[in-house]
Amino acid sequence: MTETVVFSVRISRELRERMKKVGVDWRAEIEKFIEERLKEEEFREAIRSVKEALKGVEPSGEPAWKTIRESREGR
Repeated sequence: MTETVVFSVRISRELRERMKKVGVDWRAEIEKFIEERLKEEEFREAIRSVKEALKGVEPSGEPAWKTIRESREGR
């Protein structure tokens, strides 16, 4: 089992009372939300890193498919 830690958030009393009424596993819902949000942010960071790495690299004058085909035919 994965080690867990406590992460607490203050919410309004009204919100807490409404949450109790609907019978949802809020811990699971919040954990799922955080996981998805982290994936989005990690993806954005990866895109930023790729863009930074490609800065200053001139685009090829030929389409990628042509370069790939020539490479395969040359084997």
